[in-house]
Amino acid sequence: QEALAESEELYRSLFENAQDAIFFADPETGILLDVNQYGEKLTGYSKKELIGKHQTFLHPSDDSDLYKEKFGSAVRKKGGIFRNLLILTKDGRHVPVEISSGGAIKVGNCPSTRLPSTRSTTQAFPAHS
Repeated sequence: QEALAESEELYRSLFENAQDAIFFADPETGILLDVNQYGEKLTGYSKKELIGKHQTFLHPSDDSDLYKEKFGSAVRKKGGIFRNLLILTKDGRHVPVEISSGGAIKVGNCPSTRLPSTRSTTQAFPAHS
């Protein structure tokens, strides 16, 4: 039990302190389930504002079909790297990103809880503080 708690604490620390934006979304619905601090910084949205939104919310609405297809491809292929994409920030800016997905993963003992993790990186990110 103690080892599990330490493992969870280590994971949470790595997730929250990563210098890349990390988003977790349900692979079947595309609904955002979690985002780290840098994801908040990149988008300008708080975690509370992002969780529960569809992953296409992060991208320009004109291209929502493209982003749904990329997300579906990452889930089907168990990951992938997608270049030359855009994140739409809260203040309306389009930030170029590269999205690297590890595909679906199982969390805990619940086989229906599978999350693809997405890491977005770009040279256009604001400087690390």
